[in-house]
Amino acid sequence: MLKIQPMASANSQKVAIVTGGSSGIGRATAVVLAKEEGTKVVVAARREKEGEETAQLVKEAGSDSICKDRRDKRITHTLLVDGGIVSR
Repeated sequence: MLKIQPMASANSQKVAIVTGGSSGIGRATAVVLAKEEGTKVVVAARREKEGEETAQLVKEAGSDSICKDRRDKRITHTLLVDGGIVSR
């Protein structure tokens, strides 16, 4: 069972995982979140080229960003569990 972990403090690093980030509302959301100080944005998308374009826009907006294929369940598990967002 996965349990959501609360943020350690108001100053801790934030990670936003945006699914559908290759275009439209997902892309816009990723760029807006990138403008929040201290937020890293993970762009989860099916279309690699467009997802990478969004990741670049996120970087230009001032945030660290990576793009991952959201269809790969191992990636999702790694992002959530190894990233400390949820525990096993």
